[in-house]
Amino acid sequence: MLEGLKPCKVMKFFEEISKIPRKSGEEDKVVEYLKKFAIERNLEYYKDNYRNIVIKKEASQGKENSPAIALQAHTDMICEKSPESNHDFSIDGLELYVDGDFIKAKGTTLGADNGIGVAIILAVLDCEKIKAPKLECIFTSEEETTMLGAINLDLANIESNRIISLDNGKEGKILISSAECNEWKGKVNFTREKTDKPSFELVYDSFKGGHSGGNIGDETRGNPIKLAIEILKKLQDVQIANITGGSQVNVIPREVSVKFVTENKNAEFNNAMKDGQNEGAKNIGVIMMDPNTGEVLAMATNRTYSLQNPWNLDTLRYLSADESTKAIHQAERIELKKYYDTDTIDAMTEEAWNAALSEHYTEDQLSNIRNTAQLNQVWNNFCISSTYEPGSTAKPFTVATGLDSGTLTGNETYYCDGGETISGHHISCIKRAGHGVETIQQSLENSCNDALMQMSYAIGPANFSRYQHIFNFGLKTNIDLPGEARTDSLIYPEDQLSTINLATNSFGQSYNVTMVQMITGYCSLINGGKYYQPHMVSKITDANGNTVQNIEPTLIKETVSEETSATIRQYLQGVIVNGSGKKAKVDGYSMGGKTGTAQKLPRSARKYLVSFIGSVPADNPQVAIYVVVDEANSEDQAHSYYAQSIAREILKEALPYLGIYPDEELTGVNEGVGITGEGIQVEQTPESMDSEVPTEAPQSAEGEPSGQ
Repeated sequence: MLEGLKPCKVMKFFEEISKIPRKSGEEDKVVEYLKKFAIERNLEYYKDNYRNIVIKKEASQGKENSPAIALQAHTDMICEKSPESNHDFSIDGLELYVDGDFIKAKGTTLGADNGIGVAIILAVLDCEKIKAPKLECIFTSEEETTMLGAINLDLANIESNRIISLDNGKEGKILISSAECNEWKGKVNFTREKTDKPSFELVYDSFKGGHSGGNIGDETRGNPIKLAIEILKKLQDVQIANITGGSQVNVIPREVSVKFVTENKNAEFNNAMKDGQNEGAKNIGVIMMDPNTGEVLAMATNRTYSLQNPWNLDTLRYLSADESTKAIHQAERIELKKYYDTDTIDAMTEEAWNAALSEHYTEDQLSNIRNTAQLNQVWNNFCISSTYEPGSTAKPFTVATGLDSGTLTGNETYYCDGGETISGHHISCIKRAGHGVETIQQSLENSCNDALMQMSYAIGPANFSRYQHIFNFGLKTNIDLPGEARTDSLIYPEDQLSTINLATNSFGQSYNVTMVQMITGYCSLINGGKYYQPHMVSKITDANGNTVQNIEPTLIKETVSEETSATIRQYLQGVIVNGSGKKAKVDGYSMGGKTGTAQKLPRSARKYLVSFIGSVPADNPQVAIYVVVDEANSEDQAHSYYAQSIAREILKEALPYLGIYPDEELTGVNEGVGITGEGIQVEQTPESMDSEVPTEAPQSAEGEPSGQ
């Protein structure tokens, strides 16, 4: 590999010793190589029990009377590797390659400290042309860690009183110096606690690293461990589970991983809103995603359970009486179908139903069937397995459809008089008195249903349906988790997009999505139009923590143009600054986002699902978040500030440890606003449709109305 590089003999020996594992404390193989080198050249040598070896060469002719000189190098190396490398320094040699003017090692440190010193000494010993006095070549062990070899070197057999050490970090300099390595060890007493709180992992990687001697003080080389600790100090309610970082005491670390537990904001909201009979909400879901890779950074619901004890019946407290009844009834029906036809089952009275179950099952068996049916509801991941009408968070998709298809120019204005009358049905705007004249950006800021419906007339069914599929609505995202819901039957095909259906679809009603569909599509709106397959797993490691496989981002398709994406980012920032998303604002950060309030079926029940979808920073989003609160335990459910407040509080904690730092001046915005929206002075108006609109939504797979 290094053939042809000069000095040839030095490069030859450097390449040979690079093939030999020489981890500190494990230098035996390289010592054997040096021993063989001496024997083959009839040179005097001796080695000790500390893996030191000394090779002597008599003086050249004419130099017999010159004082002997000692040459010194150490045989061990700094053992550092990249996170994706599978290299084992105990058994593997280095893979050298030439990169321009540099010699490098694949995925590892090069070991030139002090392999090149060893190679130079070997080249001198091997060369008969060099006229030199007697040479005493000293190869010491564990220099990079404990200095064990140097400390225990027996000097009785060394006659030289002058030494040249070939272990210097700077070329062209000769130093008179001493070396010392001190190791500090401390003991920390702690107690372990079990917790059901979700865990998080803070990772800093790809730092420069470097030698703790030569590179100390270099301001371009940060210490990720110190940075992680500073971030953790700023977080609240943190419980550390594990910290790993660095590999050697004499190496500036290149990465750190901290696994920790922090207060679950879903749980905080749930606990604040619940009462003696009901949880804080029927469902709460949160997804955080890297918009530039599709990696899911966090996913949580309010229905938590321990994977170590998933059958804990205490988790059934999350279920409403109606959910429990439906789950049990469906499970019992499945069991009865094993023995009776559908018509017979449908004709059964309650008494006959129970009698039929008792005939085929014991009470213990029935109890297990019923409990399992209810637990399946708790185990259900709302973020990927449940469908619902998205509400006004869908409006940016409608606007993007118009801009990208060319049916909207971006210069349009719309007059909102409080609603539209379509096919004899009046569909109200959120502001019944009307917003007046609005631009497209203002219609998003005000979350104006009327303006969106007018846009839908220009967009038309063909474009709307085409872009829904482009944004992947109606299709699975194929996230690497089980149980992703199908929504192909829950959106309108083009030929069923009547004027009224198109109008209600334009502001996110009358069709269904999943949370993972929404945030993945949203990421494509703000990242330049790139739709990445969402994934939970970023890498696969073995039992020793070595990376076996890195999961690379998978670009599926282009959804919108760069120009459309930039315009949408501008509009969404306006929603946070001037519009309905003000309560999601994290002080010091530029943001974009959209609020949503969906009136669930049946509309007459006045049940609402509220949401917020957003991203930080506004111009170059590095993280996206989506929060859904389904039927908050409140008489006044129809306000998106529930979701906005959860998103804001999560981002306040998450952004620092994600390495996303403030890009705006602190203003004190939303100071005093709590996790449930307490402290909000301005009453917000629901963003949903009026109940006069007929129920024409597609049906779910089970035949239940969508949005349930």
